[in-house]
Amino acid sequence: MSSEPQIPPMEQQQQHQEQEEGSTQSKKAAKLEKQRRQRADSGRAHAICSVSKKMAFLVVRERGFTVQCVLSVAPDVVSLQMVNFATGLSKDSYVDVEGIISVPKDPIIGASQQ
Repeated sequence: MSSEPQIPPMEQQQQHQEQEEGSTQSKKAAKLEKQRRQRADSGRAHAICSVSKKMAFLVVRERGFTVQCVLSVAPDVVSLQMVNFATGLSKDSYVDVEGIISVPKDPIIGASQQ
């Protein structure tokens, strides 16, 4: 005889389903997070603001929606020359943007998409 308490079959089945649901949900969440993180998009440069020598904000619009992009120097990703190039763009320049999407703690007032 084993000293482990016996769990009724119905409760075992429920625990197994909960474990499967949790595993499936975590897989779906991980896949969704990966899709959210990297994204490529294009549109018109609506506003460009240089924050510092190594950082700039770029608001991109497409079909009435706007998205705020943060461009900052990062080794092997974004060079100082790229930030300088972006700050020199004229308004309504057509741009392709590729980057990581993140939701800020505080809502962005200057863009329609959060």
